[in-house]
Amino acid sequence: MNQQNGITYRKLPGLSAQGLRIWGLIFLAFGMVLNPSLQKILASDETDFMFTSFGLIVQLMHFCAIPIFCFLLVEGFTHTGSLKNYAIRLGITALIVELPFNFAMYGKLLGDFSFRNLQGFKLNPVFGLLLALVLLHFFRQYSGRTFKRVMLKVLLWVMAFVWCQMLHIEYGKAVILLVPIIYFLRNKRMIMIFAGCIAMTLCGFLDVSADTSSYIRTASYIASAPVAFIILHFYNGERGEANRYVNYLAYPVILLAIGLLAKFAF
Repeated sequence: MNQQNGITYRKLPGLSAQGLRIWGLIFLAFGMVLNPSLQKILASDETDFMFTSFGLIVQLMHFCAIPIFCFLLVEGFTHTGSLKNYAIRLGITALIVELPFNFAMYGKLLGDFSFRNLQGFKLNPVFGLLLALVLLHFFRQYSGRTFKRVMLKVLLWVMAFVWCQMLHIEYGKAVILLVPIIYFLRNKRMIMIFAGCIAMTLCGFLDVSADTSSYIRTASYIASAPVAFIILHFYNGERGEANRYVNYLAYPVILLAIGLLAKFAF
């Protein structure tokens, strides 16, 4: 129970926003810690059903974080006192995260970037959240259900998706597909869960290519959706006790630790 101004407040059962954030960070950390060993397994000639199953579990844990952080973005957007400050904080976080993200994923601060191969450079998922936040801003600006406004929102949605592809934002497709669904259906929890699972499944099929790791990613998109949205079902609407700066720095610190672990332990 909580006491404020002499009044006792009873905490609601379920998970607060901070609780969801902790779950999301746990999924990210475990998934990325196991990722270097997974890549070595898939690159070897000994890949079999057991290793493929291991890879699916690793990716499933990692992908569970995507719907959780999309949901938290929508909650932040709807409850923030200053959208401008929220966007600035998210933008600064995206810039800070980029180097640790490349270090954790590729073992190099700039990833596979070169001036001859610009497509080898991928932006971290926080940029996807930032782009989704801008999209939500325009959705609010052009609220309403007239044909003209609905078509404008659809066009903006498609443009955001295209920008994600052009900028090579990691998991950008999933973020841009999920955030509007969660935003428009946030007051209809069961429909949101159902639509979110369909969106994640669609992302899985959009990610299909010929290599083994691609099929694992596709299966992970599909399998992780029910797990993540079941966790979101227990959200109690409370913010929870949290330190804003710790929350924003947690992801880059985790990425840096994972990069060092991958470099010296695997």
